[in-house]
Amino acid sequence: MIKKKNGKEYIYESVGDLKTYNLSFEKLKELTKMGIPGRECYYPKTNRKLIPGALYKGRYLGSPGRDIFFFLPKAKKGQTKSLAQLLAKQFPKKPPSDHTGFGACIRYIYGQFDKQGILLSNIKCKQMIEEKPDWSFPEKFINILEKELCKLKKDYGLALLNEMIAHREGDKVVVFNDNSQIKKMEKRYNRAIKYSFICYSYKQMFTPYFWCAKYFNKFGDAKKSLHYSLLCIENMKKYCPDGRRGYIGKALWCFLLIKSLSSKSRWEVIVRSSNRCGKRAILEALKITKKYKDINKLGKWDNV
Repeated sequence: MIKKKNGKEYIYESVGDLKTYNLSFEKLKELTKMGIPGRECYYPKTNRKLIPGALYKGRYLGSPGRDIFFFLPKAKKGQTKSLAQLLAKQFPKKPPSDHTGFGACIRYIYGQFDKQGILLSNIKCKQMIEEKPDWSFPEKFINILEKELCKLKKDYGLALLNEMIAHREGDKVVVFNDNSQIKKMEKRYNRAIKYSFICYSYKQMFTPYFWCAKYFNKFGDAKKSLHYSLLCIENMKKYCPDGRRGYIGKALWCFLLIKSLSSKSRWEVIVRSSNRCGKRAILEALKITKKYKDINKLGKWDNV
């Protein structure tokens, strides 16, 4: 079915009944070999082949992540490893111009079809606590994928994968009331930063710090949240590639948290230093800090 959005045509295929999902392993391998697409896969002019039986016939941002999630529980011996090896080959060694497809793919493998897990909203957090998601099959797959990415020296894939694993570790702290996951989460976010510098993925040089700050804020750890907010701003001042809305929103959240936990004199020093960096996202965020006081009520800047 072809629909229009913002004047552009795009392809939409209904998911159908997920209970009857029955894509064969051979078809899933065929889908995986086609690579991990970004937003371009939605448009009719794409050359991406349609795969009958796959979700959205395989034509969706982050493909084949959704299909892998639904396939894993019924995978036979050797198929999980074979599929992880094949997917690892689809990740570039160096960062692409658009990260969204690769990030979505990993998130979908966990069965997380909404962004931000427990951080999305209080309603989403409560829902996840009640449902207690089972990540046993995805985690087995992700562990193999990580090993394969290491073998192939896919540093960009490892930066992204560690950040995504950290998100789920952070979710576990609240969903399963398991504080033992906190150190694991923190370690994964810092490892994502390490790999980002190896492959020069500028976005991953600060976003893991941002998410780490948000999770610690959710846990009620103001000291750690402040620490990682400061690290995020420092790296944004050096490496933030542009002034897109998502980056402005992240800087705004960090600035407001820092301001709320800092003395007036310390905040003034941070503002002066940040105003000299020349990064548009930082400068735009500073301009609008006066309009907001509560980091939980950022209006249009929420969940960017």
